[in-house]
Amino acid sequence: MNLSLTQRLSAVFAALLLACCGASAWLQVRSNAMHEKEVVQGLSRGLAAYIGRNALLADQSALDPGALRQLFGQLMVLNPSVEVYLLDDTGRIRGHDAPSGHLIRDRVDLAPVKALIDGGALPVLGDDPRSATARKVFSAAPLRQGGYIYVVLMGETHDKLAAQATENSVLRTTLWSMGLVAALGLVAGLVAFALITRPLRRLTQAMRQFNSGASRNLRHHRQRRRNSATRSQHWRPHSARWRIASRRSGAH
Repeated sequence: MNLSLTQRLSAVFAALLLACCGASAWLQVRSNAMHEKEVVQGLSRGLAAYIGRNALLADQSALDPGALRQLFGQLMVLNPSVEVYLLDDTGRIRGHDAPSGHLIRDRVDLAPVKALIDGGALPVLGDDPRSATARKVFSAAPLRQGGYIYVVLMGETHDKLAAQATENSVLRTTLWSMGLVAALGLVAGLVAFALITRPLRRLTQAMRQFNSGASRNLRHHRQRRRNSATRSQHWRPHSARWRIASRRSGAH
């Protein structure tokens, strides 16, 4: 299929525009997600310290696994989006209230925990004990008894609600916005290419017409030469006989 220059430029422009819109949509969604994480972690940064101060330290018996599960369950009822864990000094999970089969990891990497405690730039992402690979924002605080309180701030319940909200509103709105921008940009680009390449199309058409006319003239000229050569060959014998006849007449 032979495409004109305008069509080829339009196709390349459309592909680049769609790629840019897709990248922009992905970056916008990712930026919004990172901004949400930063805000949530900033607001809840002291939650783990509050739990350690007012719940665990007030009652040493709370370090019993059964008491810990009951306490963490009560805290998660007050704020269903959080998940509370008790870690030892190596990051191993000593207490939690995760339903059976939901706890995937038995320990947490302490490097992000120490970075957050030392005042690292937000958001700081740490291991999610309920996932083999996921990393989430958290709150953490050391305990005087040893170990750490580790609070995942955007747990499974938050993820389910966020996924529903994203499917119903945010992502759809973002995609519609990007689609509208892409459509308007595509129309504007096609019109611009048509206007820009119009003189070139006219020049191309004029050159084709010129070439066509030149070809016809050349064929006509060649035909005339062939006809002239044919006539010349036809009259040459007659001319020779006429000269001979003239000479004989002169001799008499």
